[in-house]
Amino acid sequence: MEGVKESGAAGMVDAGAADQEPPPDPETAPYGWMRDPKTKSWRPRKKAGRAGLPAKAGTEDEGGAAEEGTAAGAGPARDPEPARLTSVQDGPRQPPKITAETRDDIAGMVALLYSIPADFLVMMDPYCFGALNQSLDGVISATVPIICRSQLVVDFVTGRQGLILYIKLAVALKPFLTAVWAHHVTHTVSLDKDEEGHAVVRSEDWSAYTAA
Repeated sequence: MEGVKESGAAGMVDAGAADQEPPPDPETAPYGWMRDPKTKSWRPRKKAGRAGLPAKAGTEDEGGAAEEGTAAGAGPARDPEPARLTSVQDGPRQPPKITAETRDDIAGMVALLYSIPADFLVMMDPYCFGALNQSLDGVISATVPIICRSQLVVDFVTGRQGLILYIKLAVALKPFLTAVWAHHVTHTVSLDKDEEGHAVVRSEDWSAYTAA
C-alpha cells in the first residue's frame, strides 16, 4: 500500500510520514482500520460498529482496547431506534378492588348526605319524597356499586379531605337555608314589628286555604 508498510503481524501496517489511516481494504479490513494502543500501528477492526458501520474511533473493541482515530468512510454514529410506545391499557379497564368495609363506609356517607335535606324534602312534597324514603335502602345499595367503579370517586367519598367536608358545610348551612325557604318561598313565617319597633317573627298558617 502507498504511504504505509506492513509490520510483522498479519494485517498490521505502520503509518507513513503523514500518519494517516490506511485506505479502505475490503479483504484485509472489511470493518475498517483502528490504531493498536500498544504498537501504535493500524490494524483491521475485529467487528462492525453500531448499525453495521465500522466502529467509531475511540470506542473499545472485543479485546477491550480503546480505539483511536476516525473510521474510513464512516459518518456520525446513529442513535438506536426508539422503542415503540405501547398502550397503557391492554384491555378494558377493570374496576378497583373495594373491601366490604369500604363499601359500608360509602353507603354510610351516601345516607348521611341524603339525611341533610331529607326532612325538608318531605315537608315540601310528602307524597313523592315519602316514597323515596321508603325505598332509601335499595337506592343506596344500588348507588354504592356505581361509586365503586372509580377509585378516584371512592377516594373522594371516603377521604378525610373529600365529601365529608362538603357534608359538614351543608349541615352548617341547613338552618339558614330552611329559614330562607320558609320566609321567602313558602311564606310560612313573616316579620313584623312590636310596639317598640323590634322585629318579631310570626308563623303563618295557610292550611285553611286551598290551591285554586
